[in-house]
Amino acid sequence: DGADLVVGPLARDAVAALFDSNPSLLVLALNHPDSTVNPPQGSAEFGLMPANDGTQAAARMLQQGIHSAVVFIAGADNEQRATQAFKAQFEAGGGDVLTVQTLPQGTVNYANEIRNAMPGLGANGGIFIAVPPETARLLMPQIRVARLRQPVFASVQVYGGSPNALDKDLDGVQFPDAPWLYDAQPGLPVRASLMRDLPVVAGRGARLFAFGMDADLLSPYFVWLQQHPGSYVAGATGQLSVDAQGHVQRTPIWVQFNNGVATPMAGTLNLSAPTQ
Repeated sequence: DGADLVVGPLARDAVAALFDSNPSLLVLALNHPDSTVNPPQGSAEFGLMPANDGTQAAARMLQQGIHSAVVFIAGADNEQRATQAFKAQFEAGGGDVLTVQTLPQGTVNYANEIRNAMPGLGANGGIFIAVPPETARLLMPQIRVARLRQPVFASVQVYGGSPNALDKDLDGVQFPDAPWLYDAQPGLPVRASLMRDLPVVAGRGARLFAFGMDADLLSPYFVWLQQHPGSYVAGATGQLSVDAQGHVQRTPIWVQFNNGVATPMAGTLNLSAPTQ
């Protein structure tokens, strides 16, 4: 009683059910419903969607003048979502996805898939991979052996969330991620200082922790952001804005492996205080 805001729920079906119920309170849902139902007037939805990785990668490649691409995918649901979004965004921008190669399970040899991806991929093409770290560490050396020199972009799951000596095999790979994992967003708790008491912050769980920080950050601002197009808050997962339909739009930073270390790339995001 006395509440004027609901933060949550997390499950997709629960979000859809809440939206359909026409709630009397404002809602900041922490996922997107599978349906096409938009949030009720004045409410918003916020989630870390695999599709966002594909959209971001496609846009970045197009910005760099890359108009042909091949895709390697391991096959999990989140990887398929990222790949579908990549293909849609890349083709909408005039790009050509030459092939999507699904890497077989139970083997470490991807020579056939790489060979199938090579025809038509010129020097100005690019490669998008939607695979976990273990698969990427097997795939990247084989791509280099095949003498494919095109730039490689990846979905966020390519990085396990903490340094690993085996990531030297991933040097050069670029991917979008939450700035807080790299202490790239001023004004937030230093990640290393939290690891001592919260072990979950050390690995993949760090992104969910950043998501929780941003849910708290957005709670008092999302209505204002929706009413002020072009404004954003600088969050743990990236720049956050809210569109007219109540969808929180998230712009992450770009990160690249250098000498086995995932390092934020200069100039990929304006990290600053809230605008306007």
